[in-house]
Amino acid sequence: MGRLLRILGIAIASAYFASMLALNSATATIPTPPSPSLATDFTGQTAIISAQAMESSRVQPAIPVKAEIDAKTEVLFEQLFEGFGAFNILIIFLLTVGPLKLIVPFVKLTANADPALRRQLALRGFGISTLVIFAVALLCQNVLKAWQIDLSAMLIATGIILFLVALRTVLSQYNHHQNNEHSPVNPSLKLTINPLVFPSILTPYGIAVVVTISAMFGRMAIAPGSMFLLLFVVMVLNLGVMLVAHPLLNLIKPVTLRVLGFVFGVMQVALGLDMILTGVKLEAIALKFLLGL
Repeated sequence: MGRLLRILGIAIASAYFASMLALNSATATIPTPPSPSLATDFTGQTAIISAQAMESSRVQPAIPVKAEIDAKTEVLFEQLFEGFGAFNILIIFLLTVGPLKLIVPFVKLTANADPALRRQLALRGFGISTLVIFAVALLCQNVLKAWQIDLSAMLIATGIILFLVALRTVLSQYNHHQNNEHSPVNPSLKLTINPLVFPSILTPYGIAVVVTISAMFGRMAIAPGSMFLLLFVVMVLNLGVMLVAHPLLNLIKPVTLRVLGFVFGVMQVALGLDMILTGVKLEAIALKFLLGL
């Protein structure tokens, strides 16, 4: 009997401990709801992050598209060159490919030539130089577009060339040990290309100026054909000066030509500097627009 009671007590105790263990397991698996303060903190942080993201998206500047940049640059270009017309271009052509620089070289070149040969050299030089400068003005627009060379770069490059050459011409007035070039003893038509057309009529900086002006013509409110008309007028003046170079030099003293050459040289120096500054100004305007300043 006592043994039976012990077995019954052990069974009751085992059942009690089993029920207590099951109750503890059920209590541990019940999910605990989040604390109200923690939920509030998490929501506040999310709202702050969202507000910062929206603010940064509003502050970030929009990158302008190419069409917008081109349109804005076109407007700025027109404002920068407002009042720059055909007369200004004619003056530039006269300074760079005009007849004043041609009198003395042509006289030296044809000093031992008869009048018929002088006339032939003048006519051939006029024809070849006109064709070449027209071809340069026509072709270089497409070349600049194909090579994607900016107008500002052309202005700066041409300005540097013109400035250096003109400065050398001005400073050469103070050089008293210049080597005088002798006139050809037996001149012929072989002198037409070199040195008559290149570099007497068409100087390197003159060609560079024509290339730059031809690139500018597409953006200026000037008829495209007017540039060729202006070039033709200058070439005709060159022809006239070559035809009357010898009597003209007898009428105008060499000292007068030197003074005029000095004045024109100073003007070329100023023109070169102006081209450089204009190119830099265009780049500054474009950079300012890109940065949104």
